[in-house]
Amino acid sequence: GHGFISWLTWHSVGETWVNNNVGNPRRFKYGTFRGNVAHSNWRGLSFSSNEQGLNTNDEGALVIDGTKSYRNQDQNLIFWYSQTVKIVDSLFADSMYDLEII
Repeated sequence: GHGFISWLTWHSVGETWVNNNVGNPRRFKYGTFRGNVAHSNWRGLSFSSNEQGLNTNDEGALVIDGTKSYRNQDQNLIFWYSQTVKIVDSLFADSMYDLEII
């Protein structure tokens, strides 16, 4: 399984789009993912299609702070089609791939 997963696609519109017409979740401000630990999974942390912070001088970017991911079978941290990500004071170790960006 996955330790933590956030896969957002243009098909992920849900109640926010229908009820409030405020836009797609892919572009919502993500905020800080802080102080989490993922170990002994297939993937530690997995993010897809995060477009927060585009053309906003990094405001709204996904921030991974103080997070540890280790001893996962495949990847510790993987990004698919994601932009504007900051990694601060985090540890990724002892997996086949520690950081993968696609």
